Amino acid sequence: GDEGGFSPEVRSDEEALDILTEVLEKVGSAEGNRCVIALDIAASQFYDKLTNKYHWGKKHLNYKDMIEVYEELVSTYPIYSIEYGLSEDDWAGW
Repeated sequence: GDEGGFSPEVRSDEEALDILTEVLEKVGSAEGNRCVIALDIAASQFYDKLTNKYHWGKKHLNYKDMIEVYEELVSTYPIYSIEYGLSEDDWAGW
């Protein structure tokens, strides 16, 4: 977790989102609320300006690939928003 956030040990992004989704479903149904996920990706932190690639796990992806990753995540999980999904220096991506 960044800036004081809690981050349990997980093997993948999907495992973390699976855990969050399970918790949100339980909390939402227990309280009568609808809960969603908001991600702050901070993509500038893993963007290489020289290659114009994102270092996502063990992969090096261009902005189109990153957008596909986000589309897959949004179609699978209750993600309401994605903040800073691309680097502030990736003008072609924006």
